[in-house]
Amino acid sequence: MEEGTPRMAKVLIVDDNMKNIQVLGSVLRDAGYSVSFSTNGEDALRKMEGSEFDIILLDIMMPGIDGYETCRRIRELPSGKTVPVIFLTAKTDEESRVKGFSVGAQDYVSKPFSTPELLARVRTHVELKMARDEVIHYNRQLQEEIRLRDSVQRKLERSNEKLKEADRIKNEFISILSHDMGTPITVIKGNLELIEQMFWDSLDENMKRILGNMKKSAEILDQLRMDTLDLSRMDVGTMKLKKEEVDMASLIEETVEEMRITASGKGQNISAELPDLPRVRVDRSKMKRAITNYLSNAVRYSGEGAGITVGASSSDDGIVVWVKDTGRGLPGNELEKVFERFYRTGERVEGSTGLGLAIVRGIVEAHGGKVWAESEGEGKGSTFFFSLPLVG
Repeated sequence: MEEGTPRMAKVLIVDDNMKNIQVLGSVLRDAGYSVSFSTNGEDALRKMEGSEFDIILLDIMMPGIDGYETCRRIRELPSGKTVPVIFLTAKTDEESRVKGFSVGAQDYVSKPFSTPELLARVRTHVELKMARDEVIHYNRQLQEEIRLRDSVQRKLERSNEKLKEADRIKNEFISILSHDMGTPITVIKGNLELIEQMFWDSLDENMKRILGNMKKSAEILDQLRMDTLDLSRMDVGTMKLKKEEVDMASLIEETVEEMRITASGKGQNISAELPDLPRVRVDRSKMKRAITNYLSNAVRYSGEGAGITVGASSSDDGIVVWVKDTGRGLPGNELEKVFERFYRTGERVEGSTGLGLAIVRGIVEAHGGKVWAESEGEGKGSTFFFSLPLVG
């Protein structure tokens, strides 16, 4: 078998001379081809209807329909539109060649044929056919992949529209629910305050404890309502920032002073180590809430009598604020997860809605900053950071 010849390519020999068929068949089989034959055009057409060939060697002068008519009819068959046809003929005049090409032949081999020339021509046309078939095959695959991709794309677009609509309904529901919950929660908190003012001295210790738990639960419920509403506004882009120039050092100190009251209930101490900081353009109330959430998280997850440190630094790019606690610490796989909604580390901690750090991220990112956490591991506390650009 010659180098480069496709193994077991299928050849159809059409010749009314059995001796020619035997000689051609022997040469082609020795070269590694699968050979079939017909002794007339009608039989060749029948074979073409039931099988596909890689090349046809076709005699011109045959009884019945000649090679020209056989070739013309081959080209009308689905399996014969692209198969190469080589005429085997003793007729070498230009008119015969032109007629052969006009009915669809690709080449001529003159009788008596030269074996090397015949094999070279067969190999060339078979390789071209196989290459063309491969291109057609890959093109069909590509078209099918494109069709499937377009179908998937259309389904994704429809699903995306449904998700957008579901998200819109969800956010509208959250907004209505949060608004409608506000009034009864306010009534509950007000009545609990009234009961405390009017009847505190007449309550026994057990009732005082129950009243205290009810007040805490009402505060948690109200905080959850506001947190959920804020996150919904962040999702739909309706959270408005009222930016102004703010002295961040003063804002941090103010927030720390307010949080010291809460921390003192657990015997904790909050210390602030603040250098001079450049003024930044931020929404003051929302930035204060971000700092408060960091501090609340530190107080909540630090033990009795723990120390909490607040710090900040500045550079040409902006400022960085951090809150360091002495809580349980964070393993590496939780450092990013803590900013996800409703994510809680370890055991459930009283008063945590699981939304505080997610709200910090939403506020800071709305200002063009970023949030992150660092920890040396469990039992070694954590430090929570956020950065803000100087130009807001």
